[in-house]
Amino acid sequence: MTNSRIPTEVPTSRRDPYRLVGTTLAEKYRLDEYAGGGGMGAVYRSRAIHRNQVVAVKILKPDIQDRNANYGPLFEREIKAARLLQHPHIVKVFDSGRTPEDIFYMVMEWLDGQTLEEVVTQESLSLDRVLSIFKQTCDAFDFAHAHKVIHLDIKPANIFLLSDKQPQDFIKIFDFGLSRVISSDSGTTVTRFMGTHQYCSPEHFGGKVSSLSDVYSLGVTLYQLLTGVLPFGNSYVQAKQFPNLPLPPIPLLQKMRSDLPSAINAVIEKAISRKPAERQQSTRELYEELSHAAQGATSKYSGVRPKNLLLSLADTIQDEARPVDEETLSDDLDREPRLRVPSGHRSLFAFQERVIAEAIESTIKAAASTTNRRAGIVWQTQGTGLSTTVTNFLAQIVQQPKLQDYVIVVATDRAEAAHQLWTLFTELFQHLGVTATNVWDNDQLAQALTSRRHKIIFTTTQRLQKLPVEPVSNENTLLVAYDLHGYSNHLASRFSQAVSILFTTTPIRLGSPALSIFGDLIFKYSLEQAINDDFVLPVQIERRIIFPPTDFVDAKDKPGKHSLLDSAEFIERVGRDILQHFEAGDRKGKALIIVPNRTIGEHLHAVISRYYSELHSSIDAAQYVRVISSALNSQHRAILARRYSDPDDPFRLAITSGMWLTGMNTPLLTTIYLLKKMSHHSLLQVVARAARANKDVKAGLLVDYLGLTGML
Repeated sequence: MTNSRIPTEVPTSRRDPYRLVGTTLAEKYRLDEYAGGGGMGAVYRSRAIHRNQVVAVKILKPDIQDRNANYGPLFEREIKAARLLQHPHIVKVFDSGRTPEDIFYMVMEWLDGQTLEEVVTQESLSLDRVLSIFKQTCDAFDFAHAHKVIHLDIKPANIFLLSDKQPQDFIKIFDFGLSRVISSDSGTTVTRFMGTHQYCSPEHFGGKVSSLSDVYSLGVTLYQLLTGVLPFGNSYVQAKQFPNLPLPPIPLLQKMRSDLPSAINAVIEKAISRKPAERQQSTRELYEELSHAAQGATSKYSGVRPKNLLLSLADTIQDEARPVDEETLSDDLDREPRLRVPSGHRSLFAFQERVIAEAIESTIKAAASTTNRRAGIVWQTQGTGLSTTVTNFLAQIVQQPKLQDYVIVVATDRAEAAHQLWTLFTELFQHLGVTATNVWDNDQLAQALTSRRHKIIFTTTQRLQKLPVEPVSNENTLLVAYDLHGYSNHLASRFSQAVSILFTTTPIRLGSPALSIFGDLIFKYSLEQAINDDFVLPVQIERRIIFPPTDFVDAKDKPGKHSLLDSAEFIERVGRDILQHFEAGDRKGKALIIVPNRTIGEHLHAVISRYYSELHSSIDAAQYVRVISSALNSQHRAILARRYSDPDDPFRLAITSGMWLTGMNTPLLTTIYLLKKMSHHSLLQVVARAARANKDVKAGLLVDYLGLTGML
C-alpha cells in the first residue's frame, strides 16, 4: 500500500474543478493539490503555513452550497460531530471555519494509505486481519455512540487503512457528513433517504435512526471485508424500503470462504435484521459475538480472491408476466383485472430489474433505428416504486456504451416530482460521477440543452414546451417522461428526433395519445399483481355516509349552489365521527384527512380538537391533530413531517387539501379519510398511499364520507 492518499469518497483526480490550488485559505492554509471529492465536500492536500505541516483541507463544494443553502448547516454538523470525537481511530480535526468569501472548511490530519474498499478489491483479508480491523472499527463507533454521535454512512470507503503503521493494521474513520448528534439513546427521526443505500438500514428510508442503524451498516461491511462482495443484490437493497416485503436470507459465507465458521453467518444475519431490537445492541456486542464465532475457524483459507465472483439471489419471479405484442395489446388494455391466488413469494424488485433490463434494451433498439425512435411505455401501478424504477433505469442507461453521446432529459408535469427524482438520483448514484441538474427556469433550460454540459437534465414538460421553436438539435437526446397526467403532441414535435420512453402509473387505454407519442407497452404491473406479490397491502374501502346522498351537491363551486361540505352541521358530525372511528377501531399508525381546501380543513380541525379535548382533557389536542398547508413555512412543515414519521409521537391525524398526497412517504400511514372530490387518477394515488402501510397492518383503509369511490 504505497499510495499517498487522504480520505475521499471518490478516486483521486488531479483536475481542480474549483480553481483553488495555489490559493491561501483563511490566511493559514495553502492549498497545494486537489485530492478528490464526494457528495458535498472537496478535499485538498494543503500546508498549514505557521506550523509548516501537511494537512487535509475539506471545503463545502461552492456549487453545492449555491444550489441549496441547507448544505452549510450539514457541513457544520459534520465538523461538530468530528470535533466531539477525539479517538485514535477517528480522523483528527484541527480547525474549521468560514472564510469572508463564504467558503466553509475544516482542517484534518493528512493520511497515507488506502480505504478498505480499495483494499478488499485488491486482496483477500484473512480472518485474523478482519478481526483486528473490525475491533478497531467497533471501538471507534462504540466511543462515538457513547458521545451520542451516530455516523449513518458506514462503509469500507469511509474506513481508512494507514500505510505507515505496518506490520500492524491501523484504521481511521472519517466522513461524518451525514452524522447526527442525538439527545438520547432512542435516536432521531429521518423523513427522507440519507446515506449509501447498499449499507443503510431499513429505517434509513424513513423512520427513527439510532446507534443500531450503525450496527446494521457494520454487519454489511463485515460481510464485504470477509468476502470482497456485498451480501445481496439490488432487489434486496430496494426491498428494505418497504416494510411489508420479507427480506430473503443472505448467501452463506462458506460459498465463498470454506475456512469461515458457520457461526459467523448468524452474527451477520443478526446485525442486519430488519428490526433494530433484534440486532446486537451495541458495536461492542457485535465484535464480541464475532470474536466468539471466529473461534471455530479452520486453516483451509488460501488467501486468493476469487475472480469474477457473482452472487445471485433466490428472490426471482416464479410466474413471469408474458410479453406484450401487437395481437395481445388490445386485450391487455381492456381486460378486466382479476385477483389470483399467489403462487408463492415473489419479489417485486426481481420483477423491477427485469422491467429496467427490457426498458434499456428497447431504448438501445430505438436509438439504433432511423425510422422509429419511440422506445415504448413502462406502466406500473401506484405505490410500487415508480421513482425507484426510473432512477435505477437512469443509473444503468448512462453507462451504456451505445448511448455515451446522448443527453438525457427527464420530464414530468410537476416541479416537485422533478426535484424529487433529481434528489433521489444524485443521492443514490453520486458515485457514478454523472453530472445532473434540475432546471426550473426557461433560459437556463435552453442553455443546458445547448451546452450539453450535463448528462441528465431534470425539468418539467411546461418548461420544455416554452422553449424557442428550434431550441437545439435533439438527435442525440433521450427524452424520459415520468408519470405525465396528459400527453402533448407539442412536446413530441419539439423532440421529434429524440429517443423517447414513458414511465407511468396511469393505466394506458387503447387509443391513448401516449401510444402514438412513446410507442407500445414494454411492460405493465397492475395493482392486483402488486397485492398478490405482497408488495403493497390490499386496501379496504369503507363508505360512511353521514347525510343521505340526495343532500350532496357537486363539490365544484357554481353560482347558487353549495356543497355538503359548506354545512357546519355536516362538518360537526363528520369531525366527531372521524375521531370516534379512528380511536374506537384502535387503528395502528397515523391517519390522513383529505379536504377540498384550507378553510374547510381549519373548520374540521377546530371540531376534532374540541371533541378530542372533551375526551382527553389532560392531553393537548394541538399535539394530536394538525392542518398541513402552504400557510406553514417549509421548516415548520419539515418538523411536522418528522413528527408524523415517528411512531412514538402523539401527532396522529393530519388534515390536508393536497400536501403529503405525494412526496412525503411514511409506512405509518394506515388510514385515509376522504372528503374531497378528485379525478380517477388522483383517487388511485390516494389508494396507493393507504397501500404502503407497515407490514404489521393487514390492510390499508380508505374511509369515504361522500360516496366518491364508486368509480373504483
